[in-house]
Amino acid sequence: MAELFDRYERALSERTPGRGGHVRIAGSGVVAGGKYEKISISGSGRVTGDVEAEEVRVSGSALFMGSISAKIFKCAGSCKVGGDVKSEVFKAAGSASIQGSIDCGEVRIAGSLRALSVKAKLFYASGSFGIEFIEADEVVLSISDVAKAGKIKAKTITVEGEELVKLSIGSILKIALRRRPIPVLEVEEITAESIVAEDVVIRGNVAAKEIVIRGKAHIAGNIQGEVKREK
Repeated sequence: MAELFDRYERALSERTPGRGGHVRIAGSGVVAGGKYEKISISGSGRVTGDVEAEEVRVSGSALFMGSISAKIFKCAGSCKVGGDVKSEVFKAAGSASIQGSIDCGEVRIAGSLRALSVKAKLFYASGSFGIEFIEADEVVLSISDVAKAGKIKAKTITVEGEELVKLSIGSILKIALRRRPIPVLEVEEITAESIVAEDVVIRGNVAAKEIVIRGKAHIAGNIQGEVKREK
């Protein structure tokens, strides 16, 4: 039965209408890899190969088995990508897992992101993430619990603890039960021209020309650079 179902999915993907144009999956469906104008997935969808498109939009759950190259990539819900993502704009709300690298002009995350590496002009993340290497002109991190990264390299970096009033009741209880009132950024190394840390603990080595510490912020690691403490 499973083999027959797999055959049906392969045949369906090969006969996907509008290939090269706008492909829509509403509910549940499978799309073969290839070049498209736009891919829209609402519900649950699977893409079986590498994709080139002007725009990729997901609302619900999607699995991309290959890499994605698009001008705009937007995902709301749960997205898994087996390869790399290259786009001008990358936006994800919910949970995003990229087994390869992200190479984009602008990356904005609200929720959870897992990726091998991120290279962007702007990297903004609100929530939690696990990334081995981040390189950007500007990095802005709003952390509610614990975020992890190997190395972060940027011109300017702002790391702030997300205010409890912005969080859900479940998130507040989770933080309270762990007795970790101050969010934590765990990182091997941060290198930047300027760093601002506010109401957050940075566990790792920090090197910058100027380091500004605000509120309850604290750096637990080696520090290289001029440190200024502000209220």
